[in-house]
Amino acid sequence: MRQLAGVIFILAALLPGVAHAVCGADRQPQALAGFDEFAVAVMAEWRVPGLVLGVIEDGEAPYCAAYGLADVENGSAVTPDTIFAIGSIPKSFTTAGLAMLADEGRLDWDRPVRRVLPGFALADPIATMHVTPRDMITHRTGLARHDMLWYLSGLDAEQLFLGLRHLEPGAPFRATWQYNNLMVAAAGRITEALSGESWQAFTARRLLTPLGMTSTDFSTRENDARRAKPYEKSAAGIRRIAFYDMRAIAPAGAINSSAADMLAYLAFHMNHGRHGGARLLSEGQAKAMQVPRAALGEAPAHAALGAAAYGMGFLISTYRGRRIVWHAGGIDGFVALLAFLPDAGIGIVALSNLDRNPAPTILARNLFDRLLGLEPLPWNDWVASDYLEWELEQRQKAARHARSRDPTVHPSSALADFTGLYRHPAYGEVRITHEAGSLVLHYGQFALPLRHYRGDIFEIVKIPVTSRSHLEVAFLNGQSGAINGLAIPFERAVADILFVRAQ
Repeated sequence: MRQLAGVIFILAALLPGVAHAVCGADRQPQALAGFDEFAVAVMAEWRVPGLVLGVIEDGEAPYCAAYGLADVENGSAVTPDTIFAIGSIPKSFTTAGLAMLADEGRLDWDRPVRRVLPGFALADPIATMHVTPRDMITHRTGLARHDMLWYLSGLDAEQLFLGLRHLEPGAPFRATWQYNNLMVAAAGRITEALSGESWQAFTARRLLTPLGMTSTDFSTRENDARRAKPYEKSAAGIRRIAFYDMRAIAPAGAINSSAADMLAYLAFHMNHGRHGGARLLSEGQAKAMQVPRAALGEAPAHAALGAAAYGMGFLISTYRGRRIVWHAGGIDGFVALLAFLPDAGIGIVALSNLDRNPAPTILARNLFDRLLGLEPLPWNDWVASDYLEWELEQRQKAARHARSRDPTVHPSSALADFTGLYRHPAYGEVRITHEAGSLVLHYGQFALPLRHYRGDIFEIVKIPVTSRSHLEVAFLNGQSGAINGLAIPFERAVADILFVRAQ
């Protein structure tokens, strides 16, 4: 993809491109006077091509503001009807669907999953026998994230499900909270088993259609003009990247939606299961989604934020002393946020098309401050400072790592002896090739060059999904001295993943 311009270009694109009032309100709320200028400045600083915000206040007609470009190459502006990938927010859709089945008596939240899915199994036999749907969607099964199992691995939903039994747990069953895409994907299979429909068909029939979410789907059609295109930062500014296909873990993140549609979904949760005059979900089940179930165990980064816990498909905490319910979402080229203050009657949806950007969170918090009548906190400055501290920490770690590198300790064999096929019962296959004098690790859609680190240890300089760099790949020798395996730290919460040589 060709390189795109940086901050100056984005500012020029954004300033004339603010669209309001498309999703209901006939004017900007008075409390938001001056917000457009703030939003444009934040987007420029973080190089965000396009972003749309939707606001609900005290049940009033919703308000939308759209900024910037959905498609930078074609100059297409963002509107409240532009479709964005919403990352992990679909976890709440999956939970709401299961809650509807519980309303009908078809699901017992606390009955072991194996009663519904006999093929369900984890490496921990105690967890296998006792994991419930509630455990799965509150991330307390003991299973570590293992995101490299699904991200660009080429494994399909069935392979991922069957592979769960071969994954080392990151903690004892119900001992702690560990966010887990794989487990929510497996929970979607409960929906399918009890409803007789695919997760997509059930979700569309029970949620999307009744809520009037006509622009919401499960597709990655790149040629759809309604869709925002995904971007990531580059040295020269930003660049277009490919859409990510989430089908393998669809219940954990395969929904695309617009701000206008997401406001209907937001109102549904703020109204505890009601939409218009219809009740789609019982008040009891809706409120249960918003009750803390598992503490995250992380200290808040700022005094305005309370300690966070996970409910059922949502996170729950406090914001400036007020209860907040939310879920963020991120996948290649997109970041989204759905958040509401139940006791204040204020809810916000923010959708954007730049990878790993903090603008949705910064702008949502500024909106909450304004709508609460509070002096806005300097969130943009604070987040920028946090980011600089994180970058410094990463550079320091990289420097320490570089000092421990010792290429004078040579490999035990010629590089050609390390090539071949290596297998893991869940992760599948890794192939090592020898190309242009170096080893290359092939996994799924990845082709990752390996740099010699020390002895039979080589390093991947950077790998997607994880925030880690310089991952070390250790080749293992058998009693005969031949290379018979390799260990890769794909998941930081467990021991390195062991791949056994197959050929």
